[in-house]
Amino acid sequence: MDYILHLVGLLLLVQCIQTVGASNNLYTSRNTKCWAGSSCGYKGSLYSWCYVDAAWHWEFCCTGVCGYQGQGYKWCKSGSRYDFCSEPSYTTSDGRTCISDHPCGSHYYPKSVPHIYWCYIDKEHTKYAPCCPPSYPDCNDDLEED
Repeated sequence: MDYILHLVGLLLLVQCIQTVGASNNLYTSRNTKCWAGSSCGYKGSLYSWCYVDAAWHWEFCCTGVCGYQGQGYKWCKSGSRYDFCSEPSYTTSDGRTCISDHPCGSHYYPKSVPHIYWCYIDKEHTKYAPCCPPSYPDCNDDLEED
């Protein structure tokens, strides 16, 4: 009987962990929105991930809590791996506000911006500004804007 209760407990724990990761299954650990038609999941891997652009770039997704957890930076577990992470942020490194549907993230749009942590600051999606990445939460305003 104890064995069955232990097994049920483990199954509930796994389900809980998967639910935490799935609660935001459209954004990666670094707040990049998963590409259309892609969502976070294991997909045969030992970690959760999703595609973030049409060129098949991908990023890890959190399967646990994003937090400092004894470190000077935020991180989360992604299955059997670990990655830097952040909660959604709508403030650029120089204090401007991101538009509501585009939080700071490492969005991959190779034709419009280089690979930096950034967000759009206009509704037309033509102007962007850098944000502080999760691995460098106290960055300053010395990042250049295009």
